[in-house]
Amino acid sequence: MSADSGPRSMAAHSRSPLHGATLVELADRARGCRLCRLCSTRTQVVFGEGNPDADIMFVAEGPGYHDDKAGHQLSGVAGELFDHLLSAINLTRDDVWLTSVIKCRTPDGRSSFPDEIEMCEGYLFREVALVRPRVICALGNTPIRLLTGRPLRLTELHGTPIDVSLAGNEVTVLPLYHPAAVVQVPLLTDTLRADMRLIPVLLKRSCGDANAVNDVPVEATSPVADALPNGDPPAERLVTEAIPGDVHAAAAGDVATADVANDAAAADDEQQMSFDMTGE
Repeated sequence: MSADSGPRSMAAHSRSPLHGATLVELADRARGCRLCRLCSTRTQVVFGEGNPDADIMFVAEGPGYHDDKAGHQLSGVAGELFDHLLSAINLTRDDVWLTSVIKCRTPDGRSSFPDEIEMCEGYLFREVALVRPRVICALGNTPIRLLTGRPLRLTELHGTPIDVSLAGNEVTVLPLYHPAAVVQVPLLTDTLRADMRLIPVLLKRSCGDANAVNDVPVEATSPVADALPNGDPPAERLVTEAIPGDVHAAAAGDVATADVANDAAAADDEQQMSFDMTGE
């Protein structure tokens, strides 16, 4: 499968002040970062965490309410759901790297502004260069668009692998719903579970197993991925062929509702407070 070139800004980041920094140094710089307005409203910087040698990376848009309080990625009820879904594919947090596009929670969990993303994306690109994942699971529209360099929509491409080149490495980006969105829209649970079952298959493919895609369970495939057993289509086709909205609407509920829910949840998880407070 041919690979897309990824975000056009990637080369520029190789010349940034962050180039050459280790993960420890990168985290230290992020904690002292004051490049945008979010430094005045955050509780703390929430940097990436997990296995620095992981083959799998999860990238959200930014920290949610509980992440900001705890200082850890994917905390609260959404984190519990995430751990459960990981265990279903025989993985734990110790096997993956968790991070986000922006490292500070936005006020009231609003979507991040373009200038905030621009100020923070260098940290993410350096993380990608250091961890060197084979598969990056993009949890929302913002990470999908930043990592592919294309104006793609999660609701149209969730569960569809997109090959790109990042930091000189071939990487498969897998769009997924954010676990916090699933907490808010339970109808998406089976969709996220099925899409995550593609992860071990994509890892096998990245290791040269040409038949790995045949291991994808039927219920885990997207309308585009259904065609993969007959030969991997080029990445260009994967990201340009439209997926009928009614297919995903039937499988995962109203597309517009899902899109809004994921974008809101990827930046914040305020609803989780009510879950935690009631013990549900």
